[in-house]
Amino acid sequence: MAEFNYHQFLRDKWGDPDRLVAFLHAYGETQYQRPTVNQWFRRRSIPTEAFAKLQVLLETDTGSPVSMVEYLK
Repeated sequence: MAEFNYHQFLRDKWGDPDRLVAFLHAYGETQYQRPTVNQWFRRRSIPTEAFAKLQVLLETDTGSPVSMVEYLK
């Protein structure tokens, strides 16, 4: 069974927690603060609801769907 590489996804798309927090806040998702996002990077996982929001916000930001295939291992 394939697993999703959340850590690589976070690193590729935002690089570090500060950039991800700024991205989320720019879209009004202010409930996500630095300590929470830092845990995502540290644990190498993202809660399901937050992950879905990230996908939607990335699509909104780029104007096209974001491929997730490369993060399956």
